[in-house]
Amino acid sequence: INIVLNILAVFSYLGIYAAYQGSSRQPLALLILVLAVLGVGVFLATNRAFAFYGLSQMYARTGGGAERQIIEASAQSLLAEGESHSASTFLAFFLAESAGMLVSLLMLPGDVFPRTAGIFGTIGFGVLLVFEFLSSFGGGLDDTLMLLAGIGGILSMIWYLLIARTMLRKAGSSEEMMNRDMESRL
Repeated sequence: INIVLNILAVFSYLGIYAAYQGSSRQPLALLILVLAVLGVGVFLATNRAFAFYGLSQMYARTGGGAERQIIEASAQSLLAEGESHSASTFLAFFLAESAGMLVSLLMLPGDVFPRTAGIFGTIGFGVLLVFEFLSSFGGGLDDTLMLLAGIGGILSMIWYLLIARTMLRKAGSSEEMMNRDMESRL
């Protein structure tokens, strides 16, 4: 599910960048877009799901014995290397959550997106960044860290809903303006 959600997030950041076109903050919005795309790229490049899929195909084709044991050992190695919320996955999550926090800070003035979106995003992605640091370098996941992840996740989902609503409203008002412009030309 993280693969799909991360890819969809890129489209959100493209929409946010487009919303800031022509504004003095457009260069910063572009930098944030690049940061988000980098985060998703690192996530996809380091995600072990693709390697596991390949191993599962090999495992299904083997007759058993030593060959299956080798594939099982390879899978164990992948599990150890690619454990989520560990030092090996930190960079991808750090880049993506930093992009979320920066774009939320960009929204705080409230002129393009609602200020509430900036507040929810800044807090949500900030909490997720703290979670990521602590879970990756602080000794693993526990109930307190999972609570942080839950809070940050819920706040970031609210952020996504707020920006989606804003973009849909802007799209609707743009369509109305185009229709009025077309009618005035007739």
